[in-house]
Amino acid sequence: MADNIIEVRIVGTKEVLEMIRRKSGQVRSRVKDAMLRITFGLQSHIRREKLSGQVLHRRSGQLSGAIFPEVSQQGSQTVGKVFVRPNAWYGKLHEYGMVSAAHTRTMNHLFGKPVAAFQVKVKAFKFPERSFMRSSLDDFRRRGIPKRLLGNAIREALA
Repeated sequence: MADNIIEVRIVGTKEVLEMIRRKSGQVRSRVKDAMLRITFGLQSHIRREKLSGQVLHRRSGQLSGAIFPEVSQQGSQTVGKVFVRPNAWYGKLHEYGMVSAAHTRTMNHLFGKPVAAFQVKVKAFKFPERSFMRSSLDDFRRRGIPKRLLGNAIREALA
């Protein structure tokens, strides 16, 4: 999970740190704006590229419609994330894949209706990983988008 974190560190003299303290409100505001641009851009990239043929093909649009960005600030941290809402539970299945060993399952509902319990044998299967979110973040990192936008935001706030 630590691979999915983008961290910016500022190293400098006491004067630079004092200036940052004086302008901390501006820095926080600009960083939050930059993080919003990053997360909305990532959402757009996932929808337009990854879920429109590059990794997965659009069928109903439900998975694409369940991709949302969120930015929050807690103390000195600004956290941005893009996530899949629970109504598209299968997004996680596509992102990480799944391996299941053969097993027996007890069924007590069919087509949403209760029935007398019975056993069903389930064959082993492998559902391949088709990363659309982590690979999008990797695309953004390779292109230097987060680093550039966050760096510009900090420079503008301190100017």
